[in-house]
Order: sequence, then structure tokens, then C-alpha cells
Amino acid sequence: MRYRDNCLITIALDIVRVSDWEKISAKRSQYTYAIHYAYRRIHEVKEAQLVSDVMDKFGLNTIEARSVIVDTKMRLEQNKTNKKNIEERIVDNEKEIEKLRSKSNRKAKDTRKLFKLVKKNAFLSDSLSRDITFGGKDRLKRISYLSNMRGQDISWAGGKTASADKELAKLLKEYKNERKLDIFVIGEANQKGNRFFEFDLKNSQIIYKPCKGEKIVIDYAAHRNNKLEMDLLARLIKSKEISITVRIEHDQIHLSYDNEITSGFFIDKKQRREDVADAVKDIICESDKKDIINSVYKLHYEKLKNQKLGDKNPNRFFAVDLNPDHIGCSVLERIGEDSFRVIYAVQYDLSHLNRSLPSSAKPRERNKHNNRKKNELCNAWKDIFNTLHHFNCGHFVSEDLDMKHKDTDEFSTEANRKNKNLWHRELSRQQIAKHTTRRGIIHTPVNACYTSTIGNILYEFVDAVNASIEIGRRGIFQYVKGAFYPPLGADTIGHAMSRLLVLNPQLRDVDFLKDCTNWVELHRALKKLTGIRYRVSSIDDMCLATGKSKLDALRQGKVRHLAAKKTIFKVEQTEKFIYS
Repeated sequence: MRYRDNCLITIALDIVRVSDWEKISAKRSQYTYAIHYAYRRIHEVKEAQLVSDVMDKFGLNTIEARSVIVDTKMRLEQNKTNKKNIEERIVDNEKEIEKLRSKSNRKAKDTRKLFKLVKKNAFLSDSLSRDITFGGKDRLKRISYLSNMRGQDISWAGGKTASADKELAKLLKEYKNERKLDIFVIGEANQKGNRFFEFDLKNSQIIYKPCKGEKIVIDYAAHRNNKLEMDLLARLIKSKEISITVRIEHDQIHLSYDNEITSGFFIDKKQRREDVADAVKDIICESDKKDIINSVYKLHYEKLKNQKLGDKNPNRFFAVDLNPDHIGCSVLERIGEDSFRVIYAVQYDLSHLNRSLPSSAKPRERNKHNNRKKNELCNAWKDIFNTLHHFNCGHFVSEDLDMKHKDTDEFSTEANRKNKNLWHRELSRQQIAKHTTRRGIIHTPVNACYTSTIGNILYEFVDAVNASIEIGRRGIFQYVKGAFYPPLGADTIGHAMSRLLVLNPQLRDVDFLKDCTNWVELHRALKKLTGIRYRVSSIDDMCLATGKSKLDALRQGKVRHLAAKKTIFKVEQTEKFIYS
């Protein structure tokens, strides 16, 4: 099950049997030629003309031709996004290169870094001029290499040899199969999900009807985890309430639909269009029309917000902070206009999942370990949202996971390994989207800059939980002017100084913190202190900083189907944080 955005979900079903695979293959070839043609001409003609041309040239009907255009646009948009990300990485690298070149006394480490960045930028700049390669760019490179090695034996890693001709034939077969694109048909709610398909989900069967009088039966493997979802889809399809977009690959069939409709928390677009038409039918002035349309849209969004809150507590916010090793969670309750209190705090320790496997580990063992990580992470999120439901929270606050990727070496090798290779950030984003949509929770992503520094100075828990409290505070006061950072007064500076001295007994002078006038200056001042700890990174550090024993500060929890350690912190309910 994959989430592509906050509302669209795709279920991948493994194909077991097809009654007429030759016709499916022929249809895939037809779609492939149509998509290649549309890809070349999409910027040359208007969409209506392109749809008509595709219909005439490839013998497709209107819905199939429109589906081809939609699929082509998706591929173009994906390519455009990839190139935009590459351009941003090039700009970031150029800034780093200029910074390194401007150093008068450059060390050997900086010279090596400069060389790597220049080489990387050259590769990235070259990739910008390349277009989509249907069939796979790496596979095509391999074919070019093997074509030059015909009649020879090639050596693989480990000393094994193979015939270049046999490998080339095998690769060409894969390449031709991958160049053949998928059948993609957009759905229509008023046609029982999709006019080209009959969905017999109860019997794990989908019937494809490419043309009149022709039916191709596709049997798929039903997974028990999808049973409730499939039963709900079957009811919505029968009542013509949901559209199902279908994609057929060589071994899978994908069903995509709007998860907001299955959850029951969605805006009725048909009703909204009718309301807009009624509101503007007697209005002549265009500017007045825009204002009225905006007011109608605002009314529908307010209605959806009230529906989501329902019987939930609108003043309770569940906040999380994510990193590769831990998930810190806190439940905050807003009190009045300028204050809140912490009523629950918990940390999930996932560090055991990030251990390095030995170099001798086989691919099967690595896949098993990776699948276990994903399973434990999904179960952790399930437990998190069960806790959210227990406290009846109406809001979920998290850091914005669509953060800009910076390809720098500012972290240690181990930190880079965890952040860039091991952290399943996208899986967490998908789990958040799934649970917030299904449960009707209002999700508020916030800018998480400096939350760890601020949280570790202001609050009395461990690093991830402290950061989650600050993230939650930003979610609570998101629309309060000047409340992005909490106040930084003399008392807060004094508290920071005393905490630094407790965590670093060897430190003697911290008076330099008195010169800091805002949180950014304080953060930079702390970062300049090499080897000085300001994060409360462990339970022992927390007990040291607060003067509490472990028995008084926390208790251990158990999560079903999860080996991760769950630590629940005891919270002083009387403590209140005021931000006026």
C-alpha cells in the first residue's frame, strides 16, 4: 500500500492468472506507442488536439486517450521535479565550493572535499541535459558495454565469469520488456469506479473490458491485511461514490483512489460547485465573484474542519519529533490564548534497527533486516496514533518532512549513514498521511529549525521529546504573530547556563551566553563549543539535568509486535508554560 500524497492511496495486487495475456501485452504495446508520441508532442499542440490525434493515430477511445495524456503529464512532472532538485543541489554545492576556495589556509580535508564537490557538480550538470530513458538508463549503459564485448567472456565480482553474448541477450529481453509501458486508465465514480473494469473484489477478481464484447479476467492474490479496505471499496464502487484509477503492469495491477472518500472526511466537490454557481449567478463584477467564491470555499473548509474535530478535544495537540534512532512524542493542551501544558510524553527507541550488518551478510539477510525495520516502524506509528486516540487529540503536529536535501559533509560518517541511507523518512510521511486521513485528524506540519536546541534548554525530558514539545508549541501558536520562537529572557539564559554546567562538569565559564539576544545567536554560540554537550541525549543525562531518579522520572512501556523500547515519562500536571 503506497501513499502518493495526503489523500491518494495505491494498492498493489500481485497478478496470479490472466485469461488472455496476449491481448494485455498487445494493449500495453499500444499504450507505449501512444505515450511516446504524446511525450514528444505535448508541448507543441493544445491538449484537446493531442487527445484527438492520439485517438486517430492509435485507435484509442476518448477515455483511453485522456488517460495517456494524464500518464504522460505525470512522467513529465516527475522529470521536472527531479531536475529542479538537481539544480538546487548544484546551487548548494556551488556555494560550498566558493566557501572552500575562499579559505586562505586550506587543509587537506577541505581540498579533498572541494575536489569531490567539483566532480559531483560536473556529473549533476551533465545529467540536467538528459531526458527520460524508457527502459532504464543504467540498463541501457550496460547494454552498450556488453555490445562492445561480444564474443568474449566477462568477469564479475567474486571471480565468476560469464559469456557476454548470453548476458547481452538476457539484458535486451529485460530492456524490451521494461520499455513496454503500463496500461493506465483513469477512473470515473459514476461508472462504478472505472468503465473499463468490473471489480469483483470479494472473489479477488478484476475483469478488464478493452472493447465491446471482450472480457479479460485477471485473478490476483488477496492479502488478508487488505480485506477490510477491499470490502469498503466494493461498497463505494457499487454505490458509485468513488473512482478507481487502474494501472496494469507485467506482474501487478494497481488500484488508486482517494483515501479521504473512504475515511468519510472530505469536501463534497459537486455540492461545492453547486453552491458556487448559486452564489455568483446574479453577480456581474469579476472581483466580487472572486470574493464570493473564496467565501464559499472557506465555508466548506470550515465545515470539514468541524467534521474532523467532531467529539475530539480541539485544544489538544499531539506532537512528534523524528530522527533515525528515536521518535519523541508529547501531548500538549492549550490553556487560554497564551499558554499550554504537557500532559503526556513518550519516546520510542529504534536505535537497534540501525545496526550495521557485517560485510559478509547476504542480500537475503539484508532484505530481511530492512523489511523488519519497516515493519517495526509501521507498528510504532500504529501505537502512536492509538495513543493520540486515547487522549482524544484533535490536532497532530510534526516537522515538515518535505525538507530541502543538502548534500554536504557537515555531519559525521555515522550520522550521514543514518540520515541519508537508513532513515525511512518517506515511509513515516506515508504512515502519517494514512492515519491522519483515516482518523480525521488535522495535520499541521511546521518548520522545525532550532527545535532541538530550544527544547533541550526549556524542557525536562530527553532530546527527542523536548524537541517534540517545541514543535507542538509552534503548532499551537502557528497563527499568533511573533510566537514562532518562545521568549528568551534573563531567566532562560540563566537556566541554559546552569544546564550546561551540569551536563559538562569540566566547563568553567559560560558567561558568553549572556550576550545572546535571540535563539539563533544562542544556537550558534553553543555550536562553537567543540565537545560540549547541550542535548539531553539519554535517560541518564535527563536524570543528571533534572536531579530526579529513574524511578521518579519514567516507566517502561510495551508495544505489541514491536521490539523497540517504549519509555513513558512522568509529567508534572501542574506545570504550565506561558508565552504571551
